[in-house]
Amino acid sequence: MEKWIDRFSGLIQHCGHDYLVSIKSGDMDGLILELEYRKDEKEKVVIDFFATKAMRVADEGMYLRGIFCDEEIEKFKGQGFESVIYEMQDGDFGNLIKKTSGGLYEHLNMKHYIIITLNFVIEVISEMDPDITILNK
Repeated sequence: MEKWIDRFSGLIQHCGHDYLVSIKSGDMDGLILELEYRKDEKEKVVIDFFATKAMRVADEGMYLRGIFCDEEIEKFKGQGFESVIYEMQDGDFGNLIKKTSGGLYEHLNMKHYIIITLNFVIEVISEMDPDITILNK
């Protein structure tokens, strides 16, 4: 059964719905998510996943029903999605990549993350934890 783990609580000051995200992805840079705090535009959060194996992105308003475990959604929705990023265990997207990777998912010890922001829900499959940097203008 799908489970969300809030491993990064306290690193990012505000909940995901307080940030707009810009996505930068490329062979040389990997995957970089830049979150801008929409209330005062002074805070910026950079989440760097380095070399990413897979990602799935959808508009936030189209993505929270029937895609994820309703119990997990309700648990974190009740808390106002206090975190921006969660590690996901036994999620559908991670399981799809695991099934189709010919054993690489387990061999590379890949992890499945979900990032919830005001404008997007982003799922990432990566070999390592992301580097999270808080910037103030």
